[in-house]
Amino acid sequence: MAALPIRPISSRKVAREVQDQLAELIVSGAYPAGARLPSERDLLEALGVSRTSLREALRGLEALGLIDIRHGSGIYVTDQGPALWQNADRVLSFEPRAETARELLEVRLLLEPEIAALAAIRATADDMARLRRHVEAFRQQIAGTNRPPSDLQFHIALCQAAHNRPLLPLVQWIVRFYAKCGPKPRLDDVEGHEAICDAVARRDPDAARILMKAHLESVRSALERHVRTRKGTADKLARSRPTPAHKGVGP
Repeated sequence: MAALPIRPISSRKVAREVQDQLAELIVSGAYPAGARLPSERDLLEALGVSRTSLREALRGLEALGLIDIRHGSGIYVTDQGPALWQNADRVLSFEPRAETARELLEVRLLLEPEIAALAAIRATADDMARLRRHVEAFRQQIAGTNRPPSDLQFHIALCQAAHNRPLLPLVQWIVRFYAKCGPKPRLDDVEGHEAICDAVARRDPDAARILMKAHLESVRSALERHVRTRKGTADKLARSRPTPAHKGVGP
């Protein structure tokens, strides 16, 4: 087997680092659209991680729309996933980040309450099992993981449960930003996901719509607190720096 351009991982946040590293390889073109990734055995050997961590990372990449896991065949890069992520990188690299996050929240408030309502009408038993799995994983990961992948996977799985194909690339595009730059999730976010999931399970589109809007408003509040805290820290550091001595000009 040819040597793979992959670095061994020693961090505790193994699954997330595996996911980020494989996503970087895919988006960079090392594995282009339609390409088959190395086998699970080869990835385990190259990465030096547990099978559980690798499979969690692969599920995350599949939820994000970058890979397609075909049981009995292999792991393949999707046709549209890499291009969507590359476009998101170009657009979402604009400064200031805080303003980008605010604008994306406006987009999310337009889209995601209706996605939740559609999911409440259309979700299948498999969709519900996937949503429950992401909620439970989020609850388990929130204490020990900086940015639990199950947080964003829930929003993508909810969009999948709406069964409207044009919506999915839009949500995946937005998720690309939050995977890197969004405010860190809190326990309130776990409870928000659980409430939305319960409304979808009850087939209550009105409740699902209202709960998703409330969840996103909570995210908006957390973002504003985060921005204020960072600005306050930056201002404090700026004030603490010594002022350079004025150098006069001699006669």
